[in-house]
Amino acid sequence: AYAETTGPAGDWDHQAVPTHFLTLAPGEGFFCATPLVVGDYQELRIPKVCLLSKSWMWLLTKMLSALLGERPPQSESIKILCNKRSRARPMPIAPEPDGRSHMSGSSQSSEADQILHPIVKAAGLVSFFTDFSTQMVGPLLPLFLTSVLGAPVWVYGLMEGVGAGIAGVLKVFAGWLSDRLGHRKWLIFFGYTLSNLTKPAFAFTGALGSVFALRQVERVGKGFRTSPRDALLADVTTPANRGRSFGFRRAMDELGAAVGPLAATAVLWWSHDRIRMVFALTLIPGLAAVPFLLRLRDNRPRIAAEERPRLGLRNLPRPFRQFMLAAGLLALATFSQGFLVLRARALGMPILLIPLTYFVMNGVASALSMPSGRLGDHIGHRSLLLGGFALLALIYVGFAVAPTSVWIWPLMALYGIVIALVDGNQKVYATGLLPATARGTGLGTFNALLGFAELMASLGGGVLWEVMGSQFPFFIGSMVAAIAFVALWLVTGPSIPV
Repeated sequence: AYAETTGPAGDWDHQAVPTHFLTLAPGEGFFCATPLVVGDYQELRIPKVCLLSKSWMWLLTKMLSALLGERPPQSESIKILCNKRSRARPMPIAPEPDGRSHMSGSSQSSEADQILHPIVKAAGLVSFFTDFSTQMVGPLLPLFLTSVLGAPVWVYGLMEGVGAGIAGVLKVFAGWLSDRLGHRKWLIFFGYTLSNLTKPAFAFTGALGSVFALRQVERVGKGFRTSPRDALLADVTTPANRGRSFGFRRAMDELGAAVGPLAATAVLWWSHDRIRMVFALTLIPGLAAVPFLLRLRDNRPRIAAEERPRLGLRNLPRPFRQFMLAAGLLALATFSQGFLVLRARALGMPILLIPLTYFVMNGVASALSMPSGRLGDHIGHRSLLLGGFALLALIYVGFAVAPTSVWIWPLMALYGIVIALVDGNQKVYATGLLPATARGTGLGTFNALLGFAELMASLGGGVLWEVMGSQFPFFIGSMVAAIAFVALWLVTGPSIPV
């Protein structure tokens, strides 16, 4: 059996052991494992493990059973126990070139990998309630701006673009700061709380400038929370279950995004299309996220000063920079989802039905995000990303040529599939290209690039809409998405490790 052992200095060494024994520390403890699954966090749960130490004779019978070829019960899972001189240390797992772990299929499907970390669950619930409130606002904000306040479409594009740019800058800073300080929780808490307290304030605004300013404040919150949250999820997961964990958080995010428009539709029906009432009631799901925010815990060891990351693209791995190129091109094609709403409205869809199109899109994304992440863990995330890039190019053509609003419903469902294929998988893929000490900085840079690309897409989409009509932005978006597909194919070949 292949083993990892600790030497006198406490460093992990690789050596071949011809039995099922894996030495934790010379002369102190043994694992009898079939198979061994190791994570990159300090407290590990190992399925199907027997542990024998010279002072723990009560485990002797289990060790003898293993020597005789009898396996421990499949449901057994015990913690690695270490004395003060021999603590379990993080043991990195080298990934395969196609994005999968080097462990066997049976290891990847082990019980430990099927259990979501409590921090992943808490982050998922925070995302659910936050996106619940966000998507009560999201489908209605472009209509509020253009119909109630009388602003042109390019102003909406400018507002969304500037917000994406502000969030992009802060994503780099917040990710880098979380790496430098070794603390991610309070940056996440500040970001989510700021966003959730800002959205109800839209109900009390009557001027275009106030709406514009509040939107930027809300985006500041997103900028502070996104990169530290993604890095925290990467800290508590392993390569074998990272896609599943990111997929779960994304699924909860999209579930909230599906329920939010339903709640908005109900409020509109009850209040006779009073959009401000919808904005005010976003305070309820926003406050519901707070208890779960308090459950988040930092799970990252201290980093020596010389290992702390520095800002700058040159300090990030080259494969990561190449992947950023392809992802940035796709983001350049992905303008704000508000343009989908405006296209539906341009085709004659009633205001009351527009939030339901968001429900369809986000419901599909929620249902498929976690299966997509799990599939990526097994077959590699690159294949799913290529499929998502290609599908987006086709969907934008559909939005451009749709003759009536009836076509919006299947197109929004297909857009939900794109979200499920791309959003979580591209973050897992990016995480696999980064060293553990620079996850916050790298993911912050990655998220910032996407934000700046969205800035350009939203600004360009708004101008093209006003000058060329509502169809032209989607034709351009389709072409850019096709270019992004080619770029991803070229820069992330099978030889690129993830």
